[in-house]
Parts: sequence; C-alpha cells; structure tokens
Amino acid sequence: FNPFLVIFAIVLSIMASYTALDMFTLIKTSVKNKRFLFIGGTFSMGIGIWIMNFMGLLAGDLSRFADYQVPMTILSLIIGISFTGMAFYALIGRNVKLAHLLIGSFFLTLAVISIHILGMYAINMDLHFQPFIFVLSVFIIFGSFLISIWMVFHPKNFMSGNQSWLKPVSALIITGAIVEGHFLLKRATSFNLNSQPNTP
Repeated sequence: FNPFLVIFAIVLSIMASYTALDMFTLIKTSVKNKRFLFIGGTFSMGIGIWIMNFMGLLAGDLSRFADYQVPMTILSLIIGISFTGMAFYALIGRNVKLAHLLIGSFFLTLAVISIHILGMYAINMDLHFQPFIFVLSVFIIFGSFLISIWMVFHPKNFMSGNQSWLKPVSALIITGAIVEGHFLLKRATSFNLNSQPNTP
C-alpha cells in the first residue's frame, strides 16, 4: 500500500471539488459563458472523483498498472463525468428544492459507484459484492453528497453574513464522500484477480 498516492489523490480531489463548486456558483452571477462554466465544473468534479479511484487502486498494487485496460478506464471517466453533469444540471438555474438536492446527490453517488466498478473491471478483477456493506456504503456516500450540495445550493438555511466558508467546507465534505466512497466500496467488494493475460 502506497499512502503517498492516496494523499496526492485526496489533495487533487479537494482542488477539483472546490474548483467545480466555484464554477457552479459563478453561473448564478455570470451573464456570459454560463455553458463553459457548467462544462468546466462538470469535468472538474468528474475528474476529481475518477482520480481518487484510479490512484486509490494503484496505491493498493502498483504492479496492476500494466494490466489496465485503457478503453475501460476512459469509459469509466466518461460515465463519471456524465453522471456529474446530470447531478448539477438538476441544481443550476432554478429554485433549488429538496427534490433537486436528492436528484443531485443520487447522480453523484452513481458517478462514484460506476467509476469504482468500471475501475475494478479495468484491471481484470471479478467482483462479488457483500450486500449489507454495499448498501450501507451507498447510503453514507449519498448522505455526504446531500449535505455538501445543500450547504452550497441552499445557503439561505445559514445565518446571513459572511458565507465564504461554505464552499471550502462543502468541498471537504464532497472529498470525504469521494474518499470514503472508494474505501467503503472497496471494503464491500470481494474480488479475485483474473489470471488470464490480456490478449492483443
């Protein structure tokens, strides 16, 4: 286990989460470039989720890097970014209600799960899920995302005044959801390494 890769991935996830939240909040006040801000925020958050899973798996066994299936890895990144875009599309440009927060949290949770599963398959692992731990993991990830986006997209619940702390704290909670998502889902997954070599 290489802790330096995990720490590096966590730092990158924090930066990506904060950048994404900053872009999404700028959409409200921006007259132009709203589409570019949305795309930039979506890619930033999606890559932040993906990089934690990618480097987290490498930290467990660097020798598996040679077995990575590049098309499957790229697919996991594309699907993660797509689910992230769906999550924030439900939150941008409207009066955010509980239903929107739940939808956004749902799609962010799907992004974490899909990236994790496809990342496992990308290194030739046969997966077997432990239902109880898996369901518990999903609820914890979902709850963490729900709290974080509620803080940013529903700031009226907090006292008026300086709310500059909301984005950094929310970015930390989102990063916590991503990190715990990786480790909890890994814990909920029993897997066997596929010993068959990759054929060209």
